[in-house]
Amino acid sequence: MLGFYRQIRMRYTPKVRIYLIADNLSAHKTPEIRAWATENNVELVFTPTYASFLNRIECHFWAINEFVVNNADYPDWDTVKKAITDHIHTATALTATNAYQSRTPPAHRRMTRQIKAKRFREPH
Repeated sequence: MLGFYRQIRMRYTPKVRIYLIADNLSAHKTPEIRAWATENNVELVFTPTYASFLNRIECHFWAINEFVVNNADYPDWDTVKKAITDHIHTATALTATNAYQSRTPPAHRRMTRQIKAKRFREPH
């Protein structure tokens, strides 16, 4: 993780403050990463707990699970990789035509809205 953060830092002059936004995975918060951030004009910003929907990639994980992983029996990891890659290419093409949303079942969209609304009503 730190190697990736260092690559991002190298793209900007040291005077430019960088805000790295990440979820609450413990690998994003190690003492080594925190010390490096302090020394390199980087601020680590973490999304709120139980707010994975704020991470723009999370919504795609459901679709990969639903359309690629569930009820599948792949013979090896290369086949899984190809299936995921094919799904991503298909989803990208459908997104360009605004057809991707229609592949998400209305019940799932409704459930997602209810979960999001509940999380912000209940104190944590």
